[in-house]
Amino acid sequence: MTDQPISTEHIEFLCTLDVPAARSFYVGKGIALSLQGWAFCPGKIIKHLYILEGERRHKVHNHSWPRPDVLDYLYPLKDPDGQSLFSGYNFILPIEEISAKENREIILCAELKSGETVQRSLGTIELLSGSNR
Repeated sequence: MTDQPISTEHIEFLCTLDVPAARSFYVGKGIALSLQGWAFCPGKIIKHLYILEGERRHKVHNHSWPRPDVLDYLYPLKDPDGQSLFSGYNFILPIEEISAKENREIILCAELKSGETVQRSLGTIELLSGSNR
């Protein structure tokens, strides 16, 4: 038996940000970006949710919140079991001071109850040094 990674390409991971991440932000001495949206895997249970940003991994403690708007939109075609009702998340992403312009991809990663892990890009943010004053 070999230690090959388990393929999760067959798992559908539906997620989004309520506000698109493709934006520019002046960082100044540091900022905190509010990220909120929804995420679920039809037929699977999310045990832990993470935001991956650059080399950093942040655990999202506020997830599985009610989102009746998502259920209304996705049930029953994309979500026959109604799991999208408890798909909401929110997270405050800390960004430290930078010295030059950077582009950082924001990735949402879900660890499922089954032990499998899935991830999807939420977009790329442009970080600008200084405070634009």
